[in-house]
Amino acid sequence: MILVIISATIIFVKVGQPWTGSYLTDSYTKGVHQICGLVSIILTILQPLLAMTRNGINEKDPKNKERCHNVWHVVHGVCGYSALLLAIIAVALGIEEYNYTST
Repeated sequence: MILVIISATIIFVKVGQPWTGSYLTDSYTKGVHQICGLVSIILTILQPLLAMTRNGINEKDPKNKERCHNVWHVVHGVCGYSALLLAIIAVALGIEEYNYTST
Protein backbone atom coordinates (compact mmCIF):
# COMPACT_ATOMS: atom_id res chain seq x y z
CA MET A 1 0.00 0.00 0.00
CA ILE A 2 2.88 2.35 0.75
CA LEU A 3 4.29 1.80 -2.74
CA VAL A 4 0.90 2.58 -4.29
CA ILE A 5 0.68 5.86 -2.36
CA ILE A 6 4.26 6.79 -3.27
CA SER A 7 3.64 5.94 -6.94
CA ALA A 8 0.42 7.96 -7.06
CA THR A 9 2.17 10.92 -5.46
CA ILE A 10 4.98 10.75 -8.01
CA ILE A 11 2.42 10.66 -10.84
CA PHE A 12 0.60 13.75 -9.56
CA VAL A 13 3.86 15.64 -9.00
CA LYS A 14 5.25 14.65 -12.42
CA VAL A 15 2.11 15.76 -14.27
CA GLY A 16 2.30 19.11 -12.52
CA GLN A 17 -1.13 20.24 -13.65
CA PRO A 18 -4.44 20.37 -11.82
CA TRP A 19 -7.07 17.96 -13.05
CA THR A 20 -9.40 20.57 -14.45
CA GLY A 21 -12.12 19.85 -16.95
CA SER A 22 -10.13 21.49 -19.74
CA TYR A 23 -7.00 19.46 -18.93
CA LEU A 24 -8.92 16.20 -19.06
CA THR A 25 -10.94 17.01 -22.18
CA ASP A 26 -7.82 18.21 -24.01
CA SER A 27 -6.03 14.89 -23.46
CA TYR A 28 -6.02 12.21 -26.15
CA THR A 29 -8.20 9.84 -24.10
CA LYS A 30 -10.49 12.66 -22.91
CA GLY A 31 -9.63 11.89 -19.29
CA VAL A 32 -10.57 8.19 -19.38
CA HIS A 33 -6.94 7.17 -18.76
CA GLN A 34 -6.65 9.44 -15.75
CA ILE A 35 -9.98 8.45 -14.23
CA CYS A 36 -9.39 4.71 -14.71
CA GLY A 37 -6.00 5.08 -13.05
CA LEU A 38 -7.35 7.11 -10.15
CA VAL A 39 -10.23 4.71 -9.47
CA SER A 40 -7.79 1.79 -9.66
CA ILE A 41 -5.54 3.46 -7.08
CA ILE A 42 -8.49 4.16 -4.77
CA LEU A 43 -9.73 0.56 -5.00
CA THR A 44 -6.21 -0.70 -4.34
CA ILE A 45 -5.88 1.45 -1.22
CA LEU A 46 -9.30 0.21 -0.04
CA GLN A 47 -8.16 -3.42 -0.01
CA PRO A 48 -6.15 -3.31 3.25
CA LEU A 49 -8.84 -1.13 4.82
CA LEU A 50 -11.43 -3.76 3.93
CA ALA A 51 -9.26 -6.38 5.63
CA MET A 52 -9.97 -4.70 8.94
CA THR A 53 -13.67 -5.58 8.60
CA ARG A 54 -13.10 -9.12 7.37
CA ASN A 55 -14.70 -11.17 10.13
CA GLY A 56 -17.15 -8.73 11.63
CA ILE A 57 -14.89 -7.24 14.29
CA ASN A 58 -17.57 -6.63 16.92
CA GLU A 59 -19.87 -9.48 15.95
CA LYS A 60 -20.46 -12.12 18.63
CA ASP A 61 -23.00 -14.36 16.89
CA PRO A 62 -21.18 -16.99 14.74
CA LYS A 63 -23.89 -16.94 12.04
CA ASN A 64 -23.72 -13.18 11.68
CA LYS A 65 -19.94 -13.34 11.74
CA GLU A 66 -19.97 -15.89 8.90
CA ARG A 67 -22.48 -13.80 6.91
CA CYS A 68 -20.27 -10.75 7.40
CA HIS A 69 -17.27 -12.71 6.16
CA ASN A 70 -19.17 -13.92 3.07
CA VAL A 71 -20.25 -10.37 2.18
CA TRP A 72 -16.70 -9.17 2.77
CA HIS A 73 -15.36 -11.92 0.50
CA VAL A 74 -17.55 -10.74 -2.41
CA VAL A 75 -16.75 -7.05 -1.87
CA HIS A 76 -13.03 -7.84 -1.58
CA GLY A 77 -13.09 -9.81 -4.83
CA VAL A 78 -15.09 -7.21 -6.76
CA CYS A 79 -12.83 -4.38 -5.58
CA GLY A 80 -9.65 -6.34 -6.29
CA TYR A 81 -10.57 -7.54 -9.76
CA SER A 82 -12.03 -4.13 -10.66
CA ALA A 83 -8.79 -2.44 -9.58
CA LEU A 84 -6.78 -4.88 -11.69
CA LEU A 85 -9.00 -4.46 -14.76
CA LEU A 86 -8.99 -0.66 -14.47
CA ALA A 87 -5.21 -0.64 -14.04
CA ILE A 88 -4.77 -2.68 -17.24
CA ILE A 89 -7.13 -0.34 -19.10
CA ALA A 90 -5.30 2.73 -17.71
CA VAL A 91 -1.93 1.35 -18.83
CA ALA A 92 -3.22 0.59 -22.34
CA LEU A 93 -4.79 4.04 -22.64
CA GLY A 94 -1.63 5.64 -21.21
CA ILE A 95 0.47 3.96 -23.90
CA GLU A 96 -1.94 5.21 -26.56
CA GLU A 97 -1.87 8.71 -25.11
CA TYR A 98 1.93 8.69 -24.96
CA ASN A 99 2.22 7.46 -28.56
CA TYR A 100 -0.22 10.12 -29.74
CA THR A 101 1.42 13.03 -27.92
CA SER A 102 5.03 12.01 -28.73
CA THR A 103 4.54 12.08 -32.50
